[in-house]
Amino acid sequence: MLRALLATCRPGFEKECAAELSERATQLGLTGYPQTKPESGFCVFHFNESVSENGFEKFQWSALIFARSVFFLPAGVMQVPETDRVSPILEHIKSWPKSLKPNFMLVESSDGESGRELSAFCKSFSKPLRSALSKSQIPVELWEDSQAVEPQARCLHVFFVDYAQVYVGVSLRRYNSPWPRGIARLRFPSDAPSRSTLKLEEAFLSFLSEDERASALAPSRRAVDLGACPGGWTYQFVRRGIRTSAVDNGSMDERLMDSGLVEHLRVDGFKFAPQRPVDWMVCDMVEQPKRIAELALRWWQSQSARRMIFNLKLPMKKRWAEVQEIRLVMEEELKKMGRPHRLVMKHLYHDREEVTVYLGPHS
Repeated sequence: MLRALLATCRPGFEKECAAELSERATQLGLTGYPQTKPESGFCVFHFNESVSENGFEKFQWSALIFARSVFFLPAGVMQVPETDRVSPILEHIKSWPKSLKPNFMLVESSDGESGRELSAFCKSFSKPLRSALSKSQIPVELWEDSQAVEPQARCLHVFFVDYAQVYVGVSLRRYNSPWPRGIARLRFPSDAPSRSTLKLEEAFLSFLSEDERASALAPSRRAVDLGACPGGWTYQFVRRGIRTSAVDNGSMDERLMDSGLVEHLRVDGFKFAPQRPVDWMVCDMVEQPKRIAELALRWWQSQSARRMIFNLKLPMKKRWAEVQEIRLVMEEELKKMGRPHRLVMKHLYHDREEVTVYLGPHS
């Protein structure tokens, strides 16, 4: 039924995305092969045999590191004529089983250079395609038009590679990114000391449910920010009224210090330990990723923090191998410690040569 899946990613990370999809397929006992090209911003994984609809859950966005968004393809790439692109796409969708019929629609392209050139076209193409679907008794809403969406809702993805080639697929919203194209469009606060603040904000939205955010980020919580200066990550706690220990030998933003919520400790982040457990430890220090992972494990073992978010700066080469090794080591060590936990790694939209890791209690 489902012949392939398409995963979008950060341009330049296609090999890592392809390697991860291949490993995931092998773990599930599936065979196939990835297809991609450098700087395209997406990867297609072709299955040797069709996958049933439980593939939505098996390849869900939250369990993949390098995929920004994921959707499945009942067929391969389509060639559409310039004179009439709507008709062949419509006929293809009408041939799908009822279980795949969509409730929402997203006409998109990749975040690569060629894909960005198509963004205006994709936006204009949405109107005639949506109209044609409605006339064929397949009414859909535009994904961008809705905030609250039922978890079981299905989204139609019309993904243009160029003006003549298009992939047409479907995702189950509960197993895909909460943002169109997997891109969290966050507004940079004018009073934030650095743009790195967006990385932590996206991490909160990606790793915590709405209920978890309401509880874990309440003003009564306490946080530690290792390598805090100038305060981009500390800012996310201060704006929520959370008292924060900013650990760094550098200088902190004066506006944060004026809030009365920040204690600046000029201490080495690798040597610091709180006098009593805190609710959060966050860390965006520029250091070898294995050393940061070891630091997080020490905090978890000593129960110094209930939840942690930290970045692993990746090497230019063998990025997937580095992440794979660190994840395996962390999972093994956490298992030995015996505490219920949830470990998630994600290459967020606002990340660059790094992945963001969340470690917290099992939800």
